[in-house]
Amino acid sequence: MRQYERLDRFVLCRVDWVACVSRPQAEGLRSKREGRHPPIVIPNAVLFPLAEVRLPLDRRPTRSALGLPEGAFVVGAVGRLSVEKGHRYLLDAAPVLAPRIPHLRIVLLGEGRERPQLERQTARLGVQEQVLFAGFRSDVQSWIQACDVIVNPSLTEGMPNAVLEAMALGTPVVATAVGGVPDLITDQESGLLVVPGDPPALAGAVYSLWADSSLALRLAKNAQARVRDYSPEEQSRLLLDLYAKVLGLPQGPSGGTGILVPAGGTAGSQDDAGMVA
Repeated sequence: MRQYERLDRFVLCRVDWVACVSRPQAEGLRSKREGRHPPIVIPNAVLFPLAEVRLPLDRRPTRSALGLPEGAFVVGAVGRLSVEKGHRYLLDAAPVLAPRIPHLRIVLLGEGRERPQLERQTARLGVQEQVLFAGFRSDVQSWIQACDVIVNPSLTEGMPNAVLEAMALGTPVVATAVGGVPDLITDQESGLLVVPGDPPALAGAVYSLWADSSLALRLAKNAQARVRDYSPEEQSRLLLDLYAKVLGLPQGPSGGTGILVPAGGTAGSQDDAGMVA
Protein backbone atom coordinates (compact mmCIF):
# COMPACT_ATOMS: atom_id res chain seq x y z
CA MET A 1 0.00 0.00 0.00
CA ARG A 2 2.86 2.41 0.73
CA GLN A 3 4.30 1.85 -2.75
CA TYR A 4 0.86 2.27 -4.29
CA GLU A 5 0.24 5.52 -2.42
CA ARG A 6 3.66 6.87 -3.41
CA LEU A 7 2.92 6.14 -7.07
CA ASP A 8 -0.55 7.64 -6.63
CA ARG A 9 0.85 10.92 -5.31
CA PHE A 10 3.43 11.09 -8.11
CA VAL A 11 0.84 10.58 -10.86
CA LEU A 12 -2.12 12.54 -9.51
CA CYS A 13 -0.31 15.86 -9.22
CA ARG A 14 0.83 15.65 -12.87
CA VAL A 15 -2.15 14.48 -14.93
CA ASP A 16 -4.59 16.96 -16.47
CA TRP A 17 -7.81 15.53 -15.05
CA VAL A 18 -8.58 13.40 -12.00
CA ALA A 19 -11.91 11.77 -11.14
CA CYS A 20 -12.36 10.86 -7.47
CA VAL A 21 -14.96 8.61 -5.89
CA SER A 22 -16.11 10.97 -3.13
CA ARG A 23 -16.27 14.64 -2.28
CA PRO A 24 -13.86 14.49 0.72
CA GLN A 25 -11.33 12.64 -1.42
CA ALA A 26 -11.54 15.31 -4.12
CA GLU A 27 -11.25 18.11 -1.58
CA GLY A 28 -8.17 16.50 -0.06
CA LEU A 29 -6.51 16.31 -3.47
CA ARG A 30 -7.42 19.81 -4.59
CA SER A 31 -4.51 21.59 -2.86
CA LYS A 32 -2.02 19.22 -4.52
CA ARG A 33 -3.14 20.21 -8.02
CA GLU A 34 -2.28 23.88 -8.13
CA GLY A 35 -2.52 25.20 -11.68
CA ARG A 36 -4.40 22.14 -12.97
CA HIS A 37 -8.07 21.26 -13.35
CA PRO A 38 -9.65 20.69 -9.92
CA PRO A 39 -10.59 17.09 -9.11
CA ILE A 40 -14.11 16.02 -10.00
CA VAL A 41 -16.39 13.44 -8.38
CA ILE A 42 -17.80 10.48 -10.30
CA PRO A 43 -19.64 8.09 -7.98
CA ASN A 44 -19.40 4.32 -7.88
CA ALA A 45 -22.24 2.24 -9.26
CA VAL A 46 -24.28 -0.70 -8.00
CA LEU A 47 -23.69 -3.40 -10.60
CA PHE A 48 -26.79 -5.60 -10.22
CA PRO A 49 -30.52 -5.01 -10.85
CA LEU A 50 -32.21 -3.45 -7.81
CA ALA A 51 -35.64 -4.56 -8.99
CA GLU A 52 -34.77 -8.15 -8.02
CA VAL A 53 -34.57 -7.29 -4.30
CA ARG A 54 -37.90 -7.17 -2.45
CA LEU A 55 -38.13 -6.11 1.20
CA PRO A 56 -38.46 -7.48 3.77
CA LEU A 57 -36.11 -10.30 2.86
CA ASP A 58 -36.51 -13.90 3.94
CA ARG A 59 -32.89 -14.62 4.83
CA ARG A 60 -33.43 -18.27 5.83
CA PRO A 61 -32.90 -19.96 2.43
CA THR A 62 -29.67 -18.04 1.82
CA ARG A 63 -28.38 -18.85 5.29
CA SER A 64 -29.19 -22.50 4.86
CA ALA A 65 -27.30 -22.59 1.56
CA LEU A 66 -24.26 -20.96 3.20
CA GLY A 67 -24.31 -23.18 6.28
CA LEU A 68 -25.23 -20.38 8.69
CA PRO A 69 -27.58 -21.05 11.63
CA GLU A 70 -31.15 -20.17 10.66
CA GLY A 71 -31.95 -18.49 13.98
CA ALA A 72 -28.71 -16.53 14.35
CA PHE A 73 -28.40 -12.76 14.30
CA VAL A 74 -25.67 -12.37 11.68
CA VAL A 75 -23.43 -9.32 11.57
CA GLY A 76 -21.19 -9.13 8.49
CA ALA A 77 -18.14 -7.09 7.53
CA VAL A 78 -16.92 -7.16 3.92
CA GLY A 79 -13.44 -6.11 2.83
CA ARG A 80 -9.76 -6.89 2.93
CA LEU A 81 -8.36 -7.60 6.38
CA SER A 82 -6.04 -4.62 6.78
CA VAL A 83 -5.48 -2.12 9.58
CA GLU A 84 -7.37 0.79 8.03
CA LYS A 85 -10.53 -1.31 7.67
CA GLY A 86 -10.97 -1.31 11.45
CA HIS A 87 -12.07 -4.92 11.97
CA ARG A 88 -10.41 -4.94 15.41
CA TYR A 89 -13.01 -2.48 16.67
CA LEU A 90 -15.85 -4.71 15.54
CA LEU A 91 -14.20 -7.65 17.34
CA ASP A 92 -13.81 -5.50 20.46
CA ALA A 93 -17.58 -4.94 20.31
CA ALA A 94 -18.28 -8.70 20.26
CA PRO A 95 -17.91 -9.33 24.04
CA VAL A 96 -20.39 -6.49 24.66
CA LEU A 97 -22.89 -7.86 22.15
CA ALA A 98 -22.62 -11.60 22.84
CA PRO A 99 -24.42 -11.56 26.24
CA ARG A 100 -27.13 -9.25 24.89
CA ILE A 101 -27.88 -10.87 21.51
CA PRO A 102 -28.68 -14.60 21.60
CA HIS A 103 -27.07 -16.64 18.81
CA LEU A 104 -24.86 -13.76 17.64
CA ARG A 105 -22.61 -14.50 14.68
CA ILE A 106 -20.02 -12.06 13.30
CA VAL A 107 -18.83 -12.99 9.81
CA LEU A 108 -15.67 -11.43 8.36
CA LEU A 109 -15.57 -11.76 4.57
CA GLY A 110 -12.17 -11.16 3.03
CA GLU A 111 -8.48 -11.94 3.37
CA GLY A 112 -5.46 -9.86 4.25
CA ARG A 113 -2.31 -9.58 6.29
CA GLU A 114 -4.25 -8.68 9.47
CA ARG A 115 -6.01 -12.05 9.63
CA PRO A 116 -3.54 -13.72 12.07
CA GLN A 117 -3.71 -10.72 14.40
CA LEU A 118 -7.51 -10.67 14.24
CA GLU A 119 -7.67 -14.41 14.94
CA ARG A 120 -5.46 -13.93 18.00
CA GLN A 121 -7.66 -11.07 19.14
CA THR A 122 -10.75 -13.27 18.75
CA ALA A 123 -9.16 -15.95 20.93
CA ARG A 124 -8.00 -13.41 23.52
CA LEU A 125 -11.53 -11.99 23.79
CA GLY A 126 -13.05 -15.46 24.05
CA VAL A 127 -15.49 -14.96 21.19
CA GLN A 128 -14.39 -17.78 18.89
CA GLU A 129 -17.92 -19.24 18.91
CA GLN A 130 -19.39 -15.95 17.72
CA VAL A 131 -16.84 -15.03 15.02
CA LEU A 132 -16.44 -16.71 11.63
CA PHE A 133 -13.53 -15.90 9.31
CA ALA A 134 -15.14 -16.76 5.97
CA GLY A 135 -12.10 -15.75 3.86
CA PHE A 136 -12.25 -14.53 0.28
CA ARG A 137 -15.63 -15.23 -1.30
CA SER A 138 -16.82 -14.77 -4.86
CA ASP A 139 -20.50 -15.03 -3.80
CA VAL A 140 -20.50 -11.84 -1.74
CA GLN A 141 -24.06 -10.92 -2.74
CA SER A 142 -25.45 -14.06 -1.07
CA TRP A 143 -23.43 -13.45 2.10
CA ILE A 144 -24.62 -9.84 2.35
CA GLN A 145 -28.24 -10.94 2.00
CA ALA A 146 -27.71 -13.62 4.66
CA CYS A 147 -26.66 -10.95 7.17
CA ASP A 148 -29.01 -8.99 9.41
CA VAL A 149 -26.54 -6.08 9.51
CA ILE A 150 -23.46 -5.09 7.53
CA VAL A 151 -20.87 -3.17 9.57
CA ASN A 152 -18.23 -1.01 7.89
CA PRO A 153 -15.86 -0.06 10.76
CA SER A 154 -13.17 1.61 8.63
CA LEU A 155 -10.84 4.35 9.82
CA THR A 156 -10.61 5.79 6.30
CA GLU A 157 -12.62 5.34 3.10
CA GLY A 158 -13.25 6.75 -0.33
CA MET A 159 -16.71 5.40 -1.15
CA PRO A 160 -17.03 1.78 0.02
CA ASN A 161 -18.58 -0.61 -2.47
CA ALA A 162 -19.54 -2.95 0.37
CA VAL A 163 -21.82 -0.25 1.80
CA LEU A 164 -23.37 0.49 -1.60
CA GLU A 165 -24.00 -3.21 -2.19
CA ALA A 166 -25.53 -3.80 1.25
CA MET A 167 -27.85 -0.82 0.76
CA ALA A 168 -28.94 -2.16 -2.62
CA LEU A 169 -29.43 -5.69 -1.32
CA GLY A 170 -31.71 -4.74 1.56
CA THR A 171 -29.33 -5.26 4.48
CA PRO A 172 -29.17 -2.36 6.97
CA VAL A 173 -25.77 -0.74 7.45
CA VAL A 174 -23.79 0.47 10.44
CA ALA A 175 -20.77 2.45 9.25
CA THR A 176 -18.15 4.85 10.51
CA ALA A 177 -18.64 8.44 9.37
CA VAL A 178 -15.43 8.65 7.32
CA GLY A 179 -14.62 9.67 3.75
CA GLY A 180 -17.62 9.70 1.44
CA VAL A 181 -19.82 7.54 3.69
CA PRO A 182 -21.81 10.51 5.15
CA ASP A 183 -22.61 11.62 1.58
CA LEU A 184 -24.17 8.22 1.03
CA ILE A 185 -25.81 7.52 4.40
CA THR A 186 -27.92 9.89 6.46
CA ASP A 187 -27.74 8.80 10.10
CA GLN A 188 -31.00 7.27 11.42
CA GLU A 189 -32.54 7.60 7.97
CA SER A 190 -30.69 5.32 5.53
CA GLY A 191 -28.27 3.71 7.99
CA LEU A 192 -26.52 4.25 11.31
CA LEU A 193 -23.29 6.27 11.48
CA VAL A 194 -20.76 6.07 14.33
CA VAL A 195 -17.41 7.69 15.00
CA PRO A 196 -14.38 5.61 13.93
CA GLY A 197 -12.41 3.56 16.45
CA ASP A 198 -15.27 3.31 18.98
CA PRO A 199 -16.29 -0.30 19.86
CA PRO A 200 -19.06 0.75 22.32
CA ALA A 201 -20.64 2.92 19.60
CA LEU A 202 -20.51 0.02 17.13
CA ALA A 203 -22.02 -2.32 19.73
CA GLY A 204 -24.80 0.15 20.52
CA ALA A 205 -25.72 0.63 16.86
CA VAL A 206 -25.77 -3.11 16.12
CA TYR A 207 -27.80 -3.81 19.26
CA SER A 208 -30.38 -1.17 18.30
CA LEU A 209 -31.02 -2.99 15.02
CA TRP A 210 -31.40 -6.32 16.81
CA ALA A 211 -33.76 -4.80 19.36
CA ASP A 212 -35.91 -2.91 16.85
CA SER A 213 -36.73 -4.83 13.68
CA SER A 214 -38.98 -2.01 12.45
CA LEU A 215 -36.00 0.38 12.58
CA ALA A 216 -33.88 -2.11 10.65
CA LEU A 217 -36.55 -2.48 7.95
CA ARG A 218 -37.10 1.28 7.66
CA LEU A 219 -33.37 1.92 7.25
CA ALA A 220 -33.09 -0.85 4.66
CA LYS A 221 -35.99 0.51 2.60
CA ASN A 222 -34.70 4.08 2.70
CA ALA A 223 -31.19 2.91 1.81
CA GLN A 224 -32.44 0.96 -1.17
CA ALA A 225 -34.27 4.04 -2.44
CA ARG A 226 -31.19 6.20 -1.86
CA VAL A 227 -28.82 3.90 -3.71
CA ARG A 228 -30.86 4.05 -6.92
CA ASP A 229 -28.94 7.23 -7.67
CA TYR A 230 -25.79 5.13 -8.08
CA SER A 231 -26.61 3.32 -11.31
CA PRO A 232 -24.16 2.08 -13.96
CA GLU A 233 -25.99 4.28 -16.48
CA GLU A 234 -25.37 7.41 -14.41
CA GLN A 235 -21.72 6.50 -13.85
CA SER A 236 -21.25 5.91 -17.58
CA ARG A 237 -22.92 9.22 -18.39
CA LEU A 238 -20.56 11.09 -16.06
CA LEU A 239 -17.50 9.37 -17.51
CA LEU A 240 -18.59 10.00 -21.09
CA ASP A 241 -19.21 13.67 -20.31
CA LEU A 242 -15.72 13.91 -18.83
CA TYR A 243 -14.19 12.34 -21.95
CA ALA A 244 -16.22 14.69 -24.17
CA LYS A 245 -15.08 17.70 -22.13
CA VAL A 246 -11.42 16.66 -22.39
CA LEU A 247 -11.73 16.12 -26.16
CA GLY A 248 -13.75 19.27 -26.77
CA LEU A 249 -16.78 17.34 -28.03
CA PRO A 250 -20.51 18.04 -27.42
CA GLN A 251 -21.50 16.86 -23.93
CA GLY A 252 -24.99 15.44 -24.10
CA PRO A 253 -28.40 17.10 -23.90
CA SER A 254 -27.71 19.02 -20.66
CA GLY A 255 -24.48 20.56 -21.97
CA GLY A 256 -22.42 18.53 -19.55
CA THR A 257 -20.93 21.27 -17.39
CA GLY A 258 -23.36 20.68 -14.52
CA ILE A 259 -22.57 17.00 -14.13
CA LEU A 260 -18.84 17.25 -13.53
CA VAL A 261 -18.70 18.06 -9.84
CA PRO A 262 -15.68 20.09 -8.68
CA ALA A 263 -14.39 19.49 -5.17
CA GLY A 264 -16.30 21.71 -2.80
CA GLY A 265 -19.55 21.44 -4.76
CA THR A 266 -22.41 19.06 -4.15
CA ALA A 267 -21.66 15.47 -4.99
CA GLY A 268 -22.82 11.90 -4.73
CA SER A 269 -20.20 9.21 -4.21
CA GLN A 270 -18.29 6.36 -6.01
CA ASP A 271 -15.58 3.65 -5.64
CA ASP A 272 -14.02 2.13 -2.53
CA ALA A 273 -11.01 4.41 -2.47
CA GLY A 274 -9.96 4.70 -6.09
CA MET A 275 -9.28 7.56 -8.42
CA VAL A 276 -9.18 7.66 -12.19
CA ALA A 277 -6.51 9.83 -13.76
